[in-house]
This record gives sequence, structure tokens and C-alpha cells, in this order.
Amino acid sequence: MYWVAYNADQGALTAAQVKTAAQGSLGGALAAKNTVAVSSASTPTSDSFASLPEKVFYTVYAVAENAAGLDTDAHVKKYSMVIARQVSQQVYTSGLGTHPLVRYLLYYPAGYYDSASTFPLMMYIHGGGETANSPTSDEADFTTAGTRMDKTPFYVQVKNGMNIPFVSVAPQCNSSFFSCSNANDTAYLDEVMTNAKGVARINLKKLYVYGMSWGGSGAWAYGYDYPANVTAIVPVSGGLMYRANTNLCTKFVTNNVSLWSFLNSNDHFYNAAAIGGAGTDNATATGIYQGCTGHKDARSTVMPGNIYPATINDHFTLEYVLNIPFFYYSSGWYYNNAGSNTFDMALPGIPGTNHNVPFAPEVSADFATATTQLGSPITSIYDWMALQSKP
Repeated sequence: MYWVAYNADQGALTAAQVKTAAQGSLGGALAAKNTVAVSSASTPTSDSFASLPEKVFYTVYAVAENAAGLDTDAHVKKYSMVIARQVSQQVYTSGLGTHPLVRYLLYYPAGYYDSASTFPLMMYIHGGGETANSPTSDEADFTTAGTRMDKTPFYVQVKNGMNIPFVSVAPQCNSSFFSCSNANDTAYLDEVMTNAKGVARINLKKLYVYGMSWGGSGAWAYGYDYPANVTAIVPVSGGLMYRANTNLCTKFVTNNVSLWSFLNSNDHFYNAAAIGGAGTDNATATGIYQGCTGHKDARSTVMPGNIYPATINDHFTLEYVLNIPFFYYSSGWYYNNAGSNTFDMALPGIPGTNHNVPFAPEVSADFATATTQLGSPITSIYDWMALQSKP
């Protein structure tokens, strides 16, 4: 069998043209080619599908040949397809600063390739533990097992079969040029959102941003700096840095930005006292909602840290919001096992009877309240996001 892939539709190709392209090149937008001996295993070569970028639509042609000769033109097969995994790493050259490489995870939800519809876009901003520090944005900082992006709650969910109903991106912040939440870093975050809009079918009225810790601060800051470009933000264990919360109410109301914040009252990084120092602003839900009228949907869930197991750092809140294990860098993965705390260096399977962290009771209660108020079942934070839309 001969097959050839193009970046652009080549119209109708004859059987002879497909064979020629598979063995050489017809020029144009030829992207990949191969000749497959069906009687033996085929080893992919450097110009086969394995080398193709994952975010591109291709037109693929195939034709068979046997001892009797090449098949007819009428039997040339033609397919339009995307060569992509559900989760892939994307990289582009930034148009900001010194034009560094920016890397992010891109996730397509179940059913994306079976539909011509647009999908909501969600960005997850990680915490400080996954931050790189490389002027050249080395791929090793992104992919090295046990150090970076494979430990984020976002990655744990999607790599273990928990469907998120949105096209989703998770950029890696790099302190050499941006660190998720500092004064000018949201320009990079917005660039990632723009890049994703260029590679996927996006509903521009449904743009969501959430994050944990440093990423929670980034979610606050993104909503502050780009309120017209976001529909809802979900900051978890984070506070607004370097900006005045007195302006945020106006920005959110004017631009129809919805908000649900999650905090641990015992969080030693981001409680009301911890983020009230010099250079920061107490942007907890309470600080923002006071006097904020006309808000589309503003919610806050506060978890009292003393009800959780003593071995859990009071800053780990997102896992109690998402109902998934988390990676505790000094010990490994944390999950419940018959009511006891278990640490394991192996990535736990999800779902699993032992490999889970229960929803915090305050989260479950507030999901129930939102269900009653909004008239739609809210069993996850994604359910709530999906209800939020720009006019």
C-alpha cells in the first residue's frame, strides 16, 4: 500500500500520482509519505505520521498494489483527518519580550473530532512547583518525569480518562521571562489563549481560566488585566498580586466576568493576613464582593483547614475541589486508603476506590447550593463554568 499526506487538499489524485508521491514527492504541500508492505510489519520512518505536528488537518491519500498491478484511480482512498493525541505538547515562539519559546499542554475533549461545533476554551495555570527557569525554554523542563507538568492536577485528570468538556490549555510558566502572576505576566497567558484559538474551534463567549496557588493568583490577575477576554475565573488558593481590588469589581461587572474562588482559611500562603502585606492586595472573595453590585455570578467557598488530615499541607486546596490525588513533592502522590493517608511515588489510577481525595464537604455543599440557584446540576466546577457565557 502507498499512502501520502498533504497539508492542503490536492483534489483528486490518480493511483499513479499517489504511488509516485509515496516513493518520492509531488512537491506542493507534501507532509509525509510511506510505502507499506502489508505482508510484514511496517516500521515508521522519519517522514511518516510519527513526525507530523499534531494540531494540523491533513488530507491523506492511499492506494494498493498487488502482483496484478496498481489498483485503479477509482479505488484511491482519500481522508481528511487530524493527526493528534487527546493530550499533546504545543510550542510556539512568543511575540513578547525576547521572543522565547512558550510550551503548553493542549487537550481536546471527547467528541471534538466527531463534531463541527465550537467548544469552550479553558486555561489551567499551575502552581509554583511546576515552574521552569530556562531562558531557552528547554523541553526537559516541561517533560522530565517527576519534576514539572506531569504533576499538575490538570495533567492527572486528562491522562487518566477524566473527561473535561472543554478544549483546554495548560501553559508552563517560566521564571526566566514570565512566572504566572507577576505584574506583566498575563500578556503571556493571553498569548497562549490566542494561540489556542488559532488551532482549535473555540466558542469565544465561553472562555474560562482557573489556577492553583501561584496559578490562582494568575487567574485573578488575568481577570483583572483581560476582563474582556475571559468569561469566568476560578482562583484556588491564590490572591491578587500587584493590583487594586477596588477596581476589580467594576472590571468584572462591566465585562460580565463570573467568579468562583476557593480558599482554605488555614492557608499560610494565601489567607487574608498572608496576602495583605506590602506589594499585595487582599483579593479574597470577601475583599472583592464588598459593595460589588450587579455581578453576574460571584461565589466563594472557604474551607476550614483544621478539618483535614494533619499530613496535608493547608495550601493544597484544588485537589479537594476536583476530587483527585495531588503530588506532594517531598513524599509522592497523596490519596486516601481506607481512611488513612497514603503516599505513593507511582501515578495513581483515576478513577479508583483507593486513589482519590474526597470533595471537601464545603465544596459539596456549595455545589448543591449552586444547583438549586442555577437550576442545573452542579457536580463539578466544570459544570458551573459551562453555564457561564458572555452576552
